[in-house]
Order: sequence, then C-alpha cells, then structure tokens
Amino acid sequence: LCEMMAAGLAVVSSDIPANKFVTDGGKGALLFKHNSVVDLYRGMCKLLEDKEYSYGLSIEGQKIIREKFSATRMFKLHTDLYNTFGVFTSGNSDKKQIAP
Repeated sequence: LCEMMAAGLAVVSSDIPANKFVTDGGKGALLFKHNSVVDLYRGMCKLLEDKEYSYGLSIEGQKIIREKFSATRMFKLHTDLYNTFGVFTSGNSDKKQIAP
C-alpha cells in the first residue's frame, strides 16, 4: 500500500484499521468495505471513470507517505522508542544513545 501511494498510483484498499491509518482515513486512497466484492468493484470503477478524483488521490497519497513515512521520520520514531525503553542511554557507559 505504501509503495503504491509513494509511486503516485491511485489506490483502492479495504477499510481495515491499518489501511485507514496509512491512508489518513481514506484521504490517500479509496477505501472499500472489508470483504465486500461489490464495494471493491464500485471503487475500481470510480477510479477508472473519474480521472480527476484518481489524480487527486494519487497526489494526496504521495503527500501522506512523504509526511508520515519518510525515512528520516521512521528513524526518529524508532530511535525514540528504543531510547524510551533505555536500550540506548547516555547514562550507562556500556550503552550509547543513538539519537539526540
């Protein structure tokens, strides 16, 4: 999902919680009801028929990925998490803090 959004593709995705999070509540993809073939079909048809809507989704999807999932942001979130658990702390000479 993230790779397709980053590539600028208009995406149709099920509305499971993880996809809602990645797409910022459906701003970066057309979400269809989980396990609904009819909803999936309607979503695919909408993207094929409404080029302006598809283009808007693709632009918004790229923006979401840049803002929420950039390598810099992911690195910071992970190092903050490790530092929270004391994995890397500056107070212990045996351990080093990996991020300020």
